[in-house]
Amino acid sequence: TVIDERHRAIIAAPKRELIAELTRYARAGNYRRPASLGEAVGVLLDGAIVQAAVLGSTRPVTAARRAAMVLLETHR
Repeated sequence: TVIDERHRAIIAAPKRELIAELTRYARAGNYRRPASLGEAVGVLLDGAIVQAAVLGSTRPVTAARRAAMVLLETHR
């Protein structure tokens, strides 16, 4: 499936907003490399949502939470 640029922009906008919000939280928490942390947590969230839906399980959410804790610790 090919996504044209108009649709890509529509799909990407809320993703960019989420990453920006996560980056603001990281910056407010005085984490190192807040943009990198915001992007990484955004990927974890997306992956957890997709896997939870596909697998019909909450285990990916739990795994993403554990991974996020590691990320937060490494960015302190």
